[in-house]
Amino acid sequence: MPDTGLLAFSKPVLSGIAVGIATRGRPDMLRDALAQLALQTRQASRILVCCTEPADIAELGGYP
Repeated sequence: MPDTGLLAFSKPVLSGIAVGIATRGRPDMLRDALAQLALQTRQASRILVCCTEPADIAELGGYP
């Protein structure tokens, strides 16, 4: 096999799951989406929520 400079792995490499959510003016939908993510069999390693103002995440009192 020619040397291509790429690494080959014989076993699959599992990586973490990252979820990005962009939201504006819908804190109730964001809360519901996060609740659904919490029910997933394979949990996300990171959840990033991007919002435009504090009111967008006002209903997330139970989330860090």
